[in-house]
Amino acid sequence: MKNTTSNDIRLERLCKAHLDELAGQLRPADRAEIQAMYSAEPRAALVQCHARSVLAVAWIYQGEVAAVAGVAAPSVLGVTGCMWLWTGPAVARAPKTFFKLSRRMLAFFKTFYPHLYAVCETSYTAAQRYLLHLGAKPGPQVRLKAGRGQVYLF
Repeated sequence: MKNTTSNDIRLERLCKAHLDELAGQLRPADRAEIQAMYSAEPRAALVQCHARSVLAVAWIYQGEVAAVAGVAAPSVLGVTGCMWLWTGPAVARAPKTFFKLSRRMLAFFKTFYPHLYAVCETSYTAAQRYLLHLGAKPGPQVRLKAGRGQVYLF
């Protein structure tokens, strides 16, 4: 994927340096969700998300890794993918731009996997609102490693 820009946010193919940078500055709610979903340190969970992904990108804002996102799939030949996104404090400095780019990223992921879903820890209400504003519909509740989650279908 070539680098793209939406106002001040630049997308780059996700690499180790991006993971290293974001792991140390994850927003508290993202850190708590990672603990609930993976029962792992943030860096290890980010590496796991990246390793499972067919496509993963870093969102760079003002020279800082603001977020990392990707889509993983049980089968590269299938039509269903799991979208994931982890954020740092920089997303709060450009929330409208971040949301617009989220919509574009979702549309791009859907060109590969027309049936997307995301899993969100139930106490992370801001992330749930974000998914609903992106057009997701609540699906089943699931058990996470250290908590409960809600599946959202796109």
